[in-house]
Amino acid sequence: MINLLPQKERDVIYSKQVEKLINVLGMTILIGLVCLVLILLSVKLYISGQTSLQKFELEGAQKIIQSPNSLNLQNTVLKYNDALSRASSFYVDQVYMSQILDILSGITRPEGLYFTGISLDATQKNKESVGIIVSGISDTRDGLTIFKKNIEEEKKIGAAYFPPESWVKSQNINFNVTLEILKKEVGNDNISDE
Repeated sequence: MINLLPQKERDVIYSKQVEKLINVLGMTILIGLVCLVLILLSVKLYISGQTSLQKFELEGAQKIIQSPNSLNLQNTVLKYNDALSRASSFYVDQVYMSQILDILSGITRPEGLYFTGISLDATQKNKESVGIIVSGISDTRDGLTIFKKNIEEEKKIGAAYFPPESWVKSQNINFNVTLEILKKEVGNDNISDE
């Protein structure tokens, strides 16, 4: 198609087209900005509404927590937690006398040496072992020496202490020995093995 209009009119028409294009683009950008502002405003209103709602719920929860009934319940829960903690530590630290007797009966005793009593040593504070006091009678000092050697060879016993008065007599000896039996040998973890 041939354009027969003079150049001046063609320029006017072209400038009007450019002006219309600029107006359309400007309106499009302006409408987009207005929409963006409206969206941001609605987000701001939503967030402020949620914030005030959360503040209201927080104040209500604080009132409930600070009520006398709630404080009494908290104190009761703390008391029971403490009791359960102490009970748990008791069961964890529990020593099984049957396993202690098994260890003691496994130690070879010479002829003429007898146990007369076995008790837990309440004065011992070692966390790794259990104190046991064994009293008994031995016909001879040599039998007691053999028994001492057999105790020292037992791997489940950490230490053994014979008081000096156990060695004074040579015959018919009343002796006491304090043994430290390792807790890992007589604790809760060994019960499941049997």
